[in-house]
Amino acid sequence: ALGRGGAPRLRELSLEANGLGDAGAEALVRGLAAGGQRLGRLSLGNEVGGNAIGSSGVSALTDAFHVFDELIELRLSNNQVGARGAVGLATALGLGGAARLVRLTLASNR
Repeated sequence: ALGRGGAPRLRELSLEANGLGDAGAEALVRGLAAGGQRLGRLSLGNEVGGNAIGSSGVSALTDAFHVFDELIELRLSNNQVGARGAVGLATALGLGGAARLVRLTLASNR
């Protein structure tokens, strides 16, 4: 439904502790991007729990930064971002991706 624009006014999505993994994160991002969602906040992990999202899930997110141009907060705590994912995030942000982002949370990643 999200991929077909099923929630055009969706501005905040919280999916902490759902076990999405990389494949789930990639599918979620594809659906959100295809539906033209204008998310301001996306939470895929917090102090309660994450989703086992690693570098390929983070890569899918950074590839869609140009679509999520209104994103101001991204929470990825308690996942498996690791060094490779963190470098990918830093690179994408350094190249102007998610230009409005003011809060990025990466606590407790491996």
